[in-house]
Parts: sequence; C-alpha cells; structure tokens
Amino acid sequence: MIDLSQAKRLLNKAGVSSAPGTKYKVKFEDIKSGDFFFSQRLVIPKELPSGKSYKVIVIEVGTDNTEKEVSSFDFLIPGKEVVSQALPKEEPSAVGPVSDVNLSLLLKLRDQDRISHENERLLWENKLDHQKLFYENELRRKDEAHIVEIKRILADCESKIDLIRNNHIALESERLKMRSSIEKTVRAELKVPTQENLDINSLLSNPIVYGLASSFAKSKGIDLPALPNVPGLDLNSILQGLQGVIGEGTNTGSTGGLLELLRRK
Repeated sequence: MIDLSQAKRLLNKAGVSSAPGTKYKVKFEDIKSGDFFFSQRLVIPKELPSGKSYKVIVIEVGTDNTEKEVSSFDFLIPGKEVVSQALPKEEPSAVGPVSDVNLSLLLKLRDQDRISHENERLLWENKLDHQKLFYENELRRKDEAHIVEIKRILADCESKIDLIRNNHIALESERLKMRSSIEKTVRAELKVPTQENLDINSLLSNPIVYGLASSFAKSKGIDLPALPNVPGLDLNSILQGLQGVIGEGTNTGSTGGLLELLRRK
C-alpha cells in the first residue's frame, strides 16, 4: 500500500516509459466495496472520496484495440482525520491557547498547500509529457510525409527523363532513315547516263553549217578559223552563194531572197 504522491508518480512513469501515441485505460477499484470506474487519463481523479484504499490497474490499448496490463498497485487517499493525526503535535507554549490554535491552523494550511502544489506539479508534468509526445509524433509524421513526397518527385523526374531519352532515340532513328533515303536517291540519280556534249568541231565540219556560222561571224567582225575542205565541195563557192542568197533581198530590194522564201513558208 502506497500513499497518494507515490501513486501519482507511478502513473506518471507509466506514461513516460511508453511508446509515442499509446492509449491507456486506468481502472480505479475501491478495495473495500468493490466499486470501480475507468479513466482515459494517467491521473488520479480529484473526485475520488478520501479515506479509502484503491486498487489501480493501468491497461495499455494497442492500435488493434488489444488490451495489455502494464502496471497495478494499491494506494490510500487519507481522510481528514488521518491528516490531522499525521501532523506533529506542538508542545504548549507560554504564549497561550490562542497561539497554539493559530499555529496548528497555519501548519494545516501549509500541509494542504504543499499537497496541492505537489498535485499541480504532477499534473503539469503529465501534461508536458503528453505534449512532448504529441509534438514528437507530429514531427515524425511530417518527416515521413516529406520523404514520400520526395520519392514521388524523383519517380516523376525519372519517368520524364526516360520519356525524353526514348524520344531522342526515335528522332535519331528517323534521322538515319531520312539520311539513308536521301543517299539512295542521290546515288540513283548519279547512275543515270548523261547526254554527250555536242562537239562544235564536228558540227562545223558540215559545209552548210560552217557557211552560215562564218557569215554570221563576219557580220559581227569575227573570223572563223578555216576548216579542211570536204572532198567534192567548194567551200568558197558555197559561201558566196549563201551570202548572195541571204543578202539578195537587201541589195536589190526584191522579195526573192532566202529570207523571203522562209517567211512565206
């Protein structure tokens, strides 16, 4: 059997040594009458009647609603008569009975204040512990959320990089195909035989062509080089005849020249 202050300390220790976010159910049972009730907080209710002995059972409630007993003890809430008996008896002084009464009242008030302050201290310690656990759980939750968000962003970036890489490979393949097609087309065009260039010398070897070209060149003040005479043909006579035919219409003013005949046709 322990006293009230020790019982409060045990309840406080049960909450501090537990994991963050743990829920509890505390059973307070009157040892003499067997009456009991449950509390969700690790504190001794102020409404418990004094002068009685109680049995406390601390039950830990898991996330799956499983219950586990973690602590149990008996304690006594002293009555008013017990408190008065526990106070040291003051020896009578020479001041008189009035002073003795005042002194005893002051001592009682001091003890009551001490008990009240102790209860308040334990209550605030319990509140601070719960607040500390709450902030620790909140920080852990935020850290886990940040880690999940960072992993999601990294996965998104990796998927985009893979998409860009695949697009680059596809574009490179299309570029190679177009290059191959252009090269085949160019090779096919280069294989087509080109027409042979006209040989001016062979063309001028024809006396008629040479005569026409020579007449045109002389009108421009240019002398063509002489070509070997073709057997059986007199180049001079041909040239004179051509010049006469071409210039006949101009000299005589008649319409019987070669140009006139060409116009008529």
